[in-house]
Amino acid sequence: MNSIWELETFYRKRDIVIIGAGFSGLWTAISIKEKYPQKTVLIIERNTIPLGASTRNAGFACFGSLTEVIADSQKMGWEKTLELVKMRFEGLQKIRTCFKSNEIDFELSGGYEILNNSEPLQHLDAVNEKLRTITGLERTYVLNQKKITEFGLGKSEFLIENPCEGSLHSGKLLQKLLEKCH
Repeated sequence: MNSIWELETFYRKRDIVIIGAGFSGLWTAISIKEKYPQKTVLIIERNTIPLGASTRNAGFACFGSLTEVIADSQKMGWEKTLELVKMRFEGLQKIRTCFKSNEIDFELSGGYEILNNSEPLQHLDAVNEKLRTITGLERTYVLNQKKITEFGLGKSEFLIENPCEGSLHSGKLLQKLLEKCH
């Protein structure tokens, strides 16, 4: 039997229930409350802290490598690929807007991809053209051979750099999202 206090707090009816307190669940709750402040939201997590992929992404703050974008375009077509890249890119911008860099150890240090064949380079200009409206850059992906030596990757043939990506502390980001939800 529950007390009246439990029924009025922990067990009260909610408009929306979200399963999982990872990045997707927490951002969903925040977005719902921003759009519909009157809605009540409950997030259910099976563990005492979120233990899924959200805190195990190695801290990558990225929206897709050159070869990933090329593969997605071949599989899904450009329209869907660009929608996906735009959502990911805007997600990174939202993180940077909602939280101070030092709160989540965000660093815009660039994203890098090593290529050991030249085939993806044939798509470089076309992909950059397509992404221009999303990133605002003439060249989102840049061939940067100097970094191969700088990073000590001498056996690699090509290095593609994306200046729009970086790293963050995924545990700190999750903690800040939890605080925002509370």
